[in-house]
Amino acid sequence: MSKSRIKYFSLLFLGAISFISYAQKTVLKYNESKVVETPVLDSLKSILKTLKDDTNKVKFLNKISKEYILLDKYDSALSYGERAQVLATKNKFNEGIADALRDIGVICFNQNNYKKALEHLLESLTICQQIENKVGIGDNLDCIGFLYMKLGDYPKALEYDFKALNIAQEVGNKSNMAKALLNIGNEYSEQENYSMALEYLRKALNINEEIGNKANIDGALNVIGTCYAGQHNDQKALEYYSKSLRIGQEIDDKAGVVGDLINIGDVYDMEGNYNEAIKYDSKALSIIPKIGDKDLNSSLYSNMGHVYTKLKKYKQAKIFLDSALIIAKSIADKRIIQYDYCYLSELDSAIGNHIASYADYKQYIIYRDSINSQENIKKIAQMESNRELQRVEDSIKMEEKKARIIQTSEINRKRIVTDSIIVILVLLVLLAILLVNRQQIKRKKDKLVYENKTNLLLLKKQETEFELSKAKTMLDEYIKSMVEKNNRLEQITTDLEELKNLKAREIDENRIERLEDLSNITILTDEDWNKFRQLFEQVYKGFFIRLKEKLPDLSPAEIRLFCLIKLQLGTKQMAGILGVSFLTIKKTRYRLRKKLQLSDTDNLDDFIASI
Repeated sequence: MSKSRIKYFSLLFLGAISFISYAQKTVLKYNESKVVETPVLDSLKSILKTLKDDTNKVKFLNKISKEYILLDKYDSALSYGERAQVLATKNKFNEGIADALRDIGVICFNQNNYKKALEHLLESLTICQQIENKVGIGDNLDCIGFLYMKLGDYPKALEYDFKALNIAQEVGNKSNMAKALLNIGNEYSEQENYSMALEYLRKALNINEEIGNKANIDGALNVIGTCYAGQHNDQKALEYYSKSLRIGQEIDDKAGVVGDLINIGDVYDMEGNYNEAIKYDSKALSIIPKIGDKDLNSSLYSNMGHVYTKLKKYKQAKIFLDSALIIAKSIADKRIIQYDYCYLSELDSAIGNHIASYADYKQYIIYRDSINSQENIKKIAQMESNRELQRVEDSIKMEEKKARIIQTSEINRKRIVTDSIIVILVLLVLLAILLVNRQQIKRKKDKLVYENKTNLLLLKKQETEFELSKAKTMLDEYIKSMVEKNNRLEQITTDLEELKNLKAREIDENRIERLEDLSNITILTDEDWNKFRQLFEQVYKGFFIRLKEKLPDLSPAEIRLFCLIKLQLGTKQMAGILGVSFLTIKKTRYRLRKKLQLSDTDNLDDFIASI
């Protein structure tokens, strides 16, 4: 029990400081039936009434949302957060949108809706990256890392915490650097990689000592003690727990002080030094009434009962163990109940009451198995949550990839336009040169007229015809070049617009031969479809035969849709090519899934790609 309890206190502390990175206040609890608004809230609401619907109002809405988060009043916090998001969107205020999305993500997290939390946090992160708001980037990375740590996905948590650490180092924010290092150290500790944990925890401790953050110093010392306890280095564990205890006493963190005293008592208990163990447990016992924490109270009583049994002070042991059991049952803490029954079994066995000892041991087994069963269920649920979160993250990354592709296409389009302008300018220069040359030739011709009028006229006619023919050839080449470039521009624009503006027309057969990719072919008429089908069959040999073998009752329209899906075209592109609406494509895909009897997890595109 000692090791798990030591980790419980460190996690409790880290959880309080990690997730809401912007909150530097004590989180206030509230009564569901009656919530007293804080002076800060009253002041913010009064100012809000005087503001216009601009970016300043967005900032105040976000501030109010944060205040409600600190009060654990999540419905009100969500209401103001959503108002801030709507108003920020209306004003195209990206920083305000990102801030609101992050608050909503925090709210969803605290309501245990991890999927929605991740969606909002990733969206906020994307906006912060676009506007290069590094503080916002760091806050989102920190929140996402804590979300994954909460789910027990430590590799993912580490991935985001390391990113948060890099951002904090870039902007030189030592407080955020220390927080990220502390989280990383704790995550390594949870994976029992104590050497790595100690490396990052010491770095966190050094920075916190430099900036004088005593609360985080206390937390770092506590987790370092946990690491040494995990390595069975009791002397080092005692050294750091004692340091943590002194800091906790300085900042008057009574719950933290009780936790450190219990941790120290646990170490002495494991060493068999029961007199020292009971000494520190007794100190914790004198503080417990001041904080009224039943979890700590039950844990402490259970510890003391166990130690008194070892000291053969059976009467005191019985009092403490019975009290621990009563409190643990009142708060339904099965883990403490489990150990209470185990210690009661030891006590009854020590005093010779073997029947009671056996009965207590049976209860211990019942609660132990119940906890193991619940933990297995929880692990399965966490695995499902992690898979769902991964799907959300992959989806958002895919959208970002699509946006980059569109951006690249737009850059290419602009480059082609620029190249076209350059070509036009070059041609104009050439034409100007030709005109100048022509004028020079004309002057020469005029001069020769006086020498030989007949020959000069003939020469002038020949030269004029030559120049006109040359100019006409160049002009024809220019027009041809422009037509080709315009066609390319129109094709690229049409592709980017996902074939929305495609008009029904016959596609010139020579143009089809010049296409390098079947995905650029527009299918409109039966004649076009026949040409497309022949070319498609050349690329995907035997596709129609295999398709008919698997699905003999497909309609022609469904076969066409299968081909377009095979080419990996988007829904809008397919709708434009087939001359139907976006909704029709969606409905047809749905009917195909039913006809194919695909489950919700099966992918229609993957099925068609396998044919």
